[in-house]
Amino acid sequence: MTFDEVRTVVANGGGLTVDGAKYTAEQLRTLAAYAATSGAQLTISGGKFSFDDMRAIATHGNGRVVFAGSVF
Repeated sequence: MTFDEVRTVVANGGGLTVDGAKYTAEQLRTLAAYAATSGAQLTISGGKFSFDDMRAIATHGNGRVVFAGSVF
């Protein structure tokens, strides 16, 4: 799936698990924001993120984001 397709699914309320290594922190913040407004659950698995990246993603997700696996 392209990023736009993933974004559209999340924006329409579809919960997904995404590979954190496949997307930038900015793209994940965007997905998190869509999850927050649509009520979708976004799980980010894998990838390496700084504390600031994780905090920003979580803030944009407003309780709709789960970090799984080794992301930090």
